[in-house]
Amino acid sequence: MKKMPIGISNFKEIIENNYYYIDKTLLIKEILDDGSKVILLTRPRRFGKTINISMLKYFFEKSEEDKSYLFKGLKIFSQNNVYTKNQGKYPVIFITLKDIKNSNWEMTYNKIKKCIEEEYDRFALLANSECLTEIEKETFNKIRTGIASESDYENSLKYLTEYLDKHFGVAPILLLDEYDVPIQSGYTNGFYDKIIEFIRNWLSGAVKDNNHISFSIMTGILRIGKESIFSGMNNLKVRTILDNQYSEYFGFTEDEIIEMLKYYGREEELETVKEWYDGYIFGKTEIYNPWSIINYIDNKGSAPQAYWLNTSSNDVIHDVIKNSNINIQKNIIKLMEGSSIEEIIDTNIIYLDIYKDDNYLFSLLLLSGYLKAMDTIQNEFGFTVAKLAIPNKEIKIAYRQEIMIQISKGINTMEQIKMVNALVSGDVFTFEKIFTSFLIKTTSFHDSSESFYHGLMLGITTLLIDKYMIKSNRESGFGRFDLVLIPREKEKVAIIMEFKKANTKEELRYKEFKNEIK
Repeated sequence: MKKMPIGISNFKEIIENNYYYIDKTLLIKEILDDGSKVILLTRPRRFGKTINISMLKYFFEKSEEDKSYLFKGLKIFSQNNVYTKNQGKYPVIFITLKDIKNSNWEMTYNKIKKCIEEEYDRFALLANSECLTEIEKETFNKIRTGIASESDYENSLKYLTEYLDKHFGVAPILLLDEYDVPIQSGYTNGFYDKIIEFIRNWLSGAVKDNNHISFSIMTGILRIGKESIFSGMNNLKVRTILDNQYSEYFGFTEDEIIEMLKYYGREEELETVKEWYDGYIFGKTEIYNPWSIINYIDNKGSAPQAYWLNTSSNDVIHDVIKNSNINIQKNIIKLMEGSSIEEIIDTNIIYLDIYKDDNYLFSLLLLSGYLKAMDTIQNEFGFTVAKLAIPNKEIKIAYRQEIMIQISKGINTMEQIKMVNALVSGDVFTFEKIFTSFLIKTTSFHDSSESFYHGLMLGITTLLIDKYMIKSNRESGFGRFDLVLIPREKEKVAIIMEFKKANTKEELRYKEFKNEIK
């Protein structure tokens, strides 16, 4: 049985070591048929972006060693010569920024420099090329040895494309993987403006009106459009998860999953795999999470786990829940209950705008893989409106974990569980004891509005989402309740909550009395 390529994103290593490989080589055909000069493909993390970019590198790259053996028996070699004649014909620049996740600008800049220097070193032959001028060779060596100016590093991709075109007489292909990873770190750690300025200048020279590239393929999670990173690039084509083109090449299709399970003799586990890791929709294609699938298959006989969530911190969903208002919280509860919500989707969102509008938050969750889009339409005003839902059980766990983290400051997980169990069992004394301790440890004197406690209890009660339907601020009879927990099993008790603000216990009792009279 072939091994699973866990943590391996180098196409050559996967093929040479006989790892299980789901054939995505027809991506090459589609790119060549497309003919676009610059293509940006945005997908969630760990959905196969890096391995596909690596595959493109080994197919197109001109090298002393013939790499065609890597593609024997794969789908691209079943095509006609129109495609295979491109194999091994181009110099290829390949840079991935997927591991540049640093807490300050200096470390980020130094790591990007290192990536550039290593790529320059791969083309060390240019240092003595008769096709380059002495000034060009001097600039090349400064960048290669790490002593160039920041301006030179900003222009380094542009220079390298020119030098390679001159030396080989063939314009190179530029492959840039996960271009926006350091941008997200910049936003999270306070050096957003600096990283945006650098990436903007770096990419602009390389792909905007550059006759020294044959074409460029870039990948990322978001299209950072409004900061003008891609300003004026009339040759740029963007394909997001809402588009049909390229939809089957990132992540696994159901046919590919069925074939994989059959190979490992585990066909009977399809429904389990579907419940946990299916549910994504790219364009009109049903997609399974590839990272979770290969880990599940590799972890023979073990129960399903949230593998994708354990690969890194869920910064996106963490920030959304942390900064959410009551409306966002109510929508998240609807999603966790298995319902869908309708939102305007903007695929050009930028990090600085995320909290300016609820639509941006849900757009971010969609593009990052925490939601799926169904029934996407253009409304009469030209906006893209999508019906959104949580794709699968694994992602539902992510929401629950992050909600527990947000309400857990000052109270551990077991105490949270004891508190909500006391609430639904009618053990008011235990609930009040834990809840009071929780409030003393976590809340401020200034957290005194009804809406604050409403949001707090909304978060706490989501731990009961599998057993209770949670409704907030709904009309009922002649009034409106604040929060109600409706049991999914009729024999269990329902819970209705009313939140009141008062300065004294006596005032609170008076408000309770008035409420009873009403």
